[in-house]
Amino acid sequence: MRPYDHNINPRENKFVAFSAIGEGFHNYHHTFPHDYATSEFGSRLNVTKAFIDLMCFFGLAKDCRRVTRETIMARVKRTGDGSHKSG
Repeated sequence: MRPYDHNINPRENKFVAFSAIGEGFHNYHHTFPHDYATSEFGSRLNVTKAFIDLMCFFGLAKDCRRVTRETIMARVKRTGDGSHKSG
């Protein structure tokens, strides 16, 4: 599935995301590389984001940026393949 940008090769893979504890959201990551969470789903199935959040708590990471919901939805409508849960 390429819900964020059908023009690029990286795809979302739920099996990989589950088995790799959140690292299978490649279409999102390559569409929004500046979002530190690498997924629009926050901490759900995303141990990497939880670890970065912990590092922020201890002051070892800062300026963690996220993409707004509006930006995500605009991109889904513009370049997505139609597989996004919103349609």
